[in-house]
Amino acid sequence: MAESGTGDVEERIARLEQQDQRLTRALELLAQRDAARAVKPGRDWDAYAAVIASFVGILALAVSGYTAYEQRQQLRAQVWPYLQLWRSDVNVGFYITNQGTGPARIIAARVMVDGTP
Repeated sequence: MAESGTGDVEERIARLEQQDQRLTRALELLAQRDAARAVKPGRDWDAYAAVIASFVGILALAVSGYTAYEQRQQLRAQVWPYLQLWRSDVNVGFYITNQGTGPARIIAARVMVDGTP
């Protein structure tokens, strides 16, 4: 009985060694195939894709920056003062009103009558 048990173990070892040799050969063939692909002349499409992706990213960044700039300008325009000069016949005089949404800061004013201050 001991001999039959030893024979089983030897058979298993022989099968494992054959399987190991087949796997080693398959790995060698895969390595040769990958090396053949690397040497194969042609275009490197990955490099083109990387350049195009970089360009698209830079373009998106530029558009985003320009959009932020435009929004800031529009927001600033929403709070501009809009002074309107009008005259009243009921209460004789000229009046200035701020029709804009932002505060108006008047630093100086000059009234001219017939070309003289």
